[in-house]
Amino acid sequence: MASYPNSIFDPRTKENKSGVVYDAAKKTVVFAEDLSKLDDEVVAVEEELGENLENIKRRSFLFDMMARANLLILDFLTTYDHIETYTSGTGIYEQTYGLANVKTGATAGGFARQNVDWAGITIKTSGNQDGYGALIYLGLLTGNKLGFWGSCSTKITETQSDKNLTASHAGIFYEDGTWYASVADGTTQYTEEISISGTGFIEIKRNAAGEVEFYWNNVLKATLTVGNFADSTYLQMFVNNKSEDADGRIYMYRFGYVQKRNLQ
Repeated sequence: MASYPNSIFDPRTKENKSGVVYDAAKKTVVFAEDLSKLDDEVVAVEEELGENLENIKRRSFLFDMMARANLLILDFLTTYDHIETYTSGTGIYEQTYGLANVKTGATAGGFARQNVDWAGITIKTSGNQDGYGALIYLGLLTGNKLGFWGSCSTKITETQSDKNLTASHAGIFYEDGTWYASVADGTTQYTEEISISGTGFIEIKRNAAGEVEFYWNNVLKATLTVGNFADSTYLQMFVNNKSEDADGRIYMYRFGYVQKRNLQ
């Protein structure tokens, strides 16, 4: 009966018969040295894992966390390396250490967008429950303006004058003082008014039932049903000054995102 995991294997000392000399060239003969090497390997593995299953579980958990950390690091590096910007009118964008923002400027028609120039975001209908999120600040977007944070199959421009958008997307729209959760499958758009403000972590993910959930600081704000969202989309944020003489802004910390796959 195996002694592990209650204790580390303690093999007996093995010796060749008198007069037998180890010869690696003799492939059909088993020598004591061959068995001793196997014993050494078993002992080394058991010592590395530890003497109880809790150590194994902790190590497994550590390796799992390291794998997830690698995923997040890769995602952040991807966003830093592939930033694209677009402005129109008085719109401007800024990128400082750990922070990116878009501003309308104080003139009607001012538009600004920043996006990851890589169509790699998906919210899948089945299989993996996919999702993404980021830390953003919304407190400086007020009045008669339009804003968006999320992902879309097209790179949105100043021609987008309201929250109506049927291109495949999942995100939050601001329009004239109200925030909305919004998704579309390329044909039909679904929206729901939500209450969010200030600084928070926005997370958008598909649940096991195929619905798209919107969380703000870990609080569920909306659950929307959408058809087959198969298109890959660009992570992006934009602001559009519809008619005001006041600036409007959205801030995104680190301009990076977390895309989660099967991490529930």
